[in-house]
Amino acid sequence: RDLHSFPTRRSSDLDGVPQSTKDSYERVRMTYCYGFFCYDLYTVAADQARLVVEQALRDRFLPFYDGQPVFLDGDDQKHRVKAERYDDLYGPDRRLVKDNWKKLQLRSDREPIVFNGMLKSLLKWARAEGLLGGQRDRMQDHYRVRFRNYTAHSHYYRGTQDDAASEIFHLANLINRLWGAPSDAPVHRRPMVVCWTAKGVTYGPAVWFTPDRAMSADATCAVVLADL
Repeated sequence: RDLHSFPTRRSSDLDGVPQSTKDSYERVRMTYCYGFFCYDLYTVAADQARLVVEQALRDRFLPFYDGQPVFLDGDDQKHRVKAERYDDLYGPDRRLVKDNWKKLQLRSDREPIVFNGMLKSLLKWARAEGLLGGQRDRMQDHYRVRFRNYTAHSHYYRGTQDDAASEIFHLANLINRLWGAPSDAPVHRRPMVVCWTAKGVTYGPAVWFTPDRAMSADATCAVVLADL
């Protein structure tokens, strides 16, 4: 796959993304490009893409609150915490850690969420604030956490070129969404058929969809436009 076929942000959106996120993403793409000369670099590119997911979320967190997120203590008292870097939030001298402030107040006016600063919490935060959306993308959160942990504590293995391309593609889409690209960008949707019974669900693009043989005649079906 050509290096330049991966999604990039439009020039009008680039100013909002921190340089650290842009640099890490470009390094992942360049590593993938050099996989042409050393196949193991495809594995390196995929691993780095999985790690940059967490970096992008961390880089988005503080600017989203103008560097002053509000946390709640055990008595639901609010405390505004000023920080210049994400790592400063969880330093050993922070009351956030010492006094065990576990809840984060959301700007979206939804109920505060339990937040510990780790990848799973960051994904939950981004969805609660409306930065990430889509049922299909939400299903990827489990694997984002799982594969990130595997990458951080893995043994030797060799991935494929397609694995790396997929990870980079999904990373680019996540970065785009975190910094608001979908808000004014066209979204391509296609007709999908969804059928379900009490026993299970099956779905697929309408152009070739065939109900599963296990589906009963009384299955409920719906045709929807889906963002893939």
